[in-house]
Amino acid sequence: MTNQYPSSVLIIDDHPMIQMGVSSILKRNGIFKTIDLANTGKEAVSFVKAKEKKEQSFYKLIIADINLPDYEIINLVTIIRDKSPNSLILILSMAPAKLYLENLISAGVKGFLNKGTPEDEFLYAVKKVLSGQTYFGGDLVQEMVKSNVVSHSWTRVLSARENEILALLLRGISSKEIAEIANLHKSSIATYKARIYQKIGVSNSMEFFQWATKEKLIELS
Repeated sequence: MTNQYPSSVLIIDDHPMIQMGVSSILKRNGIFKTIDLANTGKEAVSFVKAKEKKEQSFYKLIIADINLPDYEIINLVTIIRDKSPNSLILILSMAPAKLYLENLISAGVKGFLNKGTPEDEFLYAVKKVLSGQTYFGGDLVQEMVKSNVVSHSWTRVLSARENEILALLLRGISSKEIAEIANLHKSSIATYKARIYQKIGVSNSMEFFQWATKEKLIELS
């Protein structure tokens, strides 16, 4: 396929399989001339700085995992946009977009996709963002963006890491399993959980369940 966008992309993810998968899709479809890979936020910032310094250029698109080992995603996006304001940013996550949407839009992110998104939708999102538009996966989220209905106060007070822990709690995963997934100590998960409870205004598991149901983050079967 002819290269329609003769530019470069930076993929930021600490999971090699995700890096390889995203890179393979982009190579196969000839969207970018250059594809660079970063495992951490620190590496990503170095890539962005080096590109600007050595090539007097910038990454047309930056695709980043929302949960990196060394940076909260909002902080990383802020730094990248400061160093490279013309770069477009697309976020990948396993958590529902609703948990992050308002903070991401405020930070200047142009797109959000679940890591399980089919290849055709992924390519559609990439091309839409490159064309200067936004793409936040899913019909419901698209409507939220178009109508500017993103009013959940808790999305503004929870950090990206807290939102990631919240997403795992909503799936009914135990603190021990969350600690393994998030690469944190179990005691840290307890601290995050207490902080989340305080910020959303609940004091125990029952109140958390009632809150999540009211917010339509879980559904009763």
